Amino acid sequence: MKIVFKMILISGITFFLQGYLPWWLPALSAFFVNAIIANKKGWAALGSSFFSITILWGWLSWRAYQNGADILAEKMALLFQIPAGAYLVIIVAVFGGIIAALGGLSGHYFRKLFERKKQVYY
Repeated sequence: MKIVFKMILISGITFFLQGYLPWWLPALSAFFVNAIIANKKGWAALGSSFFSITILWGWLSWRAYQNGADILAEKMALLFQIPAGAYLVIIVAVFGGIIAALGGLSGHYFRKLFERKKQVYY
């Protein structure tokens, strides 16, 4: 349940602030969310960050593609030698997911720096 909450929080922060901040905002939002909300494993931070931004950027780029950006996407596909412009939607989503995953994993390990380890007495 915590992972779903983190995904919604990362996606919401990115969705509302991406018009005002640079393209690497998903890394910042994933970093701060994972630094504030603890996980036991780093895979949970990596996965929640990756899938939240992959879904968000995939949906936003698909919506833009359907609303007239397909002309630009086809020209960009010719430039990068991609078979169709619709593949750029997938590439953009995965690229955003990788950026967020690295930011989320960094936030997870940043939090781990300041956690105290439990001392075991024998």
